[in-house]
Amino acid sequence: MTLKTVFAAIQQQTGLGVFIDEDILKETQTVTLNLKAASIEETLKTCFKSQPISLDFYLAGRTIIVKKKTLVNPLDNVTTSGPGALTVKAWGSS
Repeated sequence: MTLKTVFAAIQQQTGLGVFIDEDILKETQTVTLNLKAASIEETLKTCFKSQPISLDFYLAGRTIIVKKKTLVNPLDNVTTSGPGALTVKAWGSS
């Protein structure tokens, strides 16, 4: 089944809305689910683990927001200033 079908079932069973960008939805593949009494978190994680893109979700009020996972490059906070020099910025610092 498509993720769109899964989201419709979640909405019907829980009353929670699901928001996902249509462009992201186009990149997803169908899933096969056989879950009983599963939590929303378990259901979504099961759906997302077989996708060709990394997806994440969070709850905002009565809406589940689905988005692409943001991958952080650990080298984004490392700079060099010359031979042998290395500066590492702490997270959140300027």
